[in-house]
Amino acid sequence: MLKQNSVLFFDVHEFEDITDYYYERGKINQALVAANMAMEQHPFSVSFPIKRAQLLTVSNKMEEALKDLNTAESLDPNNVELYIARGTILSKQGFSERALALYYKAAKASDDPEEMDTYIAYEYQNMGEYAKAIPYLKRALKYNPEDEIAVYNIAFCFDMLNLHEEGIKFFEQIIDWNPYSEVSWYQLSVIYSKIGKNDKALNAIDYAIVIDDTFTAAYYERARLYEEEGRFEEAANTYLETFAFETPTGYSYLKIGNCYREMKNQQHALQFFKKATKEDPQLDDAWYELASISDEMGFNNEAIYCIKKALDIDNENPDYWFFLADVYRKIGLMEEAEMVFQKLIELGNIDPDVWIDYAELLFDLEEIDDALEVLYQGVKINPESSDLHYRLAGYLFTLNEDTDAAEFLNRALELNYDDRESIVNVFPHLKTRSVIYQLINSHRV
Repeated sequence: MLKQNSVLFFDVHEFEDITDYYYERGKINQALVAANMAMEQHPFSVSFPIKRAQLLTVSNKMEEALKDLNTAESLDPNNVELYIARGTILSKQGFSERALALYYKAAKASDDPEEMDTYIAYEYQNMGEYAKAIPYLKRALKYNPEDEIAVYNIAFCFDMLNLHEEGIKFFEQIIDWNPYSEVSWYQLSVIYSKIGKNDKALNAIDYAIVIDDTFTAAYYERARLYEEEGRFEEAANTYLETFAFETPTGYSYLKIGNCYREMKNQQHALQFFKKATKEDPQLDDAWYELASISDEMGFNNEAIYCIKKALDIDNENPDYWFFLADVYRKIGLMEEAEMVFQKLIELGNIDPDVWIDYAELLFDLEEIDDALEVLYQGVKINPESSDLHYRLAGYLFTLNEDTDAAEFLNRALELNYDDRESIVNVFPHLKTRSVIYQLINSHRV
């Protein structure tokens, strides 16, 4: 009709089907065109102003949506869909209690009140009331065991409440109702994994894959379980299996590369990390891993290039800056390393290792006062770090500032007596200093 620029008549049900067709495919503009035509041809049908309001709500055009709902209310003030549509708007505006009141009203007025369970459950989830959401999700799934969104939501609620055993019992019940639900088997696997029952988790995820051998999430979960078990070759092969029905992604190549790295197969790991960066140049994790393995293999310039690519994507990631500083130090670019450490501190990084390594670099450059100042600052920011206290004590003993050194060593021993040997391991020349052993022995319980 649109192509021919003609006017044809469609009955109410046909317009409803056309509108729903476009909506279900995410074609909101086409759905709105259909709803507008329907309102012109059927001005006294309540369903179309409601449908248009729902479409406008999806597009965050709340004021226009409310006008349509006012029109619908003038036609049928007790319409169940009207209550749901108003509730949805209130929910999006953050008025959960008012939304719930309308959903309960809709359930009371509906010939099929179970249809409201998922709305009510979602609103309780929205409020963080997970325990209140669970009974409604249970009832919704008993009514429709194939509702995958409800399956994911109830799994989320069980997880948030740490009700793992209850979750297992429930999903076993769901599987009894609907044994061919790959999503339920998947969620059962996830819960078993959370309580450390990996054998049962693998068994459950195998069923999910048997039911749907193109269920990508299940393959990833199986691979993750294999990785957790140290079965890295099987994990890599599981990721590779997904390539038979899904185009490889940068993330999948990255995961395979990590498996080969765990297997000490650097060449294969390097190969897959390169594929990851080629497939997804914006995947900073892949650039970082490629930098790391290049560094391990002695390709320092490649490592610097790759870590800078990672930093181009995420300029505030402290791990990336720390890695760059380490590579610069390794190849003797001390001034560049110093600038990177300064950048880390500017970013507000408080990790004790940053202060320790920065101070070590400054000591290597014989900038003694600056190095000590860095450590003092690090201790001030990390007063509970025994590593920083041991390191500062070691440098002070080396400089024969025994009084200050003893103060920091005493504090280090109070914080972590078990790590007492670290001071002489890092500073072996201090093994002959009896004062250190006297202090250590004075803290022995």
